[in-house]
Amino acid sequence: MREEKPIAAFALSLAGGVMIFVGGLFLAVVSSVAGSIGASGLSAAVGGLSIIGLLIGFLVIVFAGLLYESPEHHTPYGIVIVILSAVSIFGGGGFLIGIILGLIGGVLAIRFEVDEDPNFEWEYNGVRPSIPGSSASRPTPRMQGLCANCQSTVPVGADRCPNCETPYRPPSRPERGRPTSGAAPSGSRTP
Repeated sequence: MREEKPIAAFALSLAGGVMIFVGGLFLAVVSSVAGSIGASGLSAAVGGLSIIGLLIGFLVIVFAGLLYESPEHHTPYGIVIVILSAVSIFGGGGFLIGIILGLIGGVLAIRFEVDEDPNFEWEYNGVRPSIPGSSASRPTPRMQGLCANCQSTVPVGADRCPNCETPYRPPSRPERGRPTSGAAPSGSRTP
């Protein structure tokens, strides 16, 4: 049974976003420490990277939440999560774990299949087939043969064609060892 919501994709994307965000926070602390010891150039560079990490981590978390709330839009959200996770390398990448989790979660989101409408019913030749494990009331008919008049299939046990109402008589089965007329005798080859 398929899931209604992409839970695995959501969890991995969320964890990736959190790791990317935490990586951005770590870079902000490093930037602050570098600034306090007088390395202003290093402080500015690392500070810029921390902003990228914080922003991308936040966006991955937001899109993971949107993915959970609107699974019907799983493909575009998954694509955005994959792109943001890949770009997060410039903001620290969440210690590389954030990139990996985000990429896996985004790919799972893209590959997710939304459940079909459970109220949808379909029929084949007026018969609703049963699905294993479902509560369908009528079994799937086995097809017995073809109507001589309209060439449609006739279910087992029917005495009339369901399409044209022509009386139907199933073909008789030959006895074992006795070929029907026109059939090649057993042991001979047909070209």
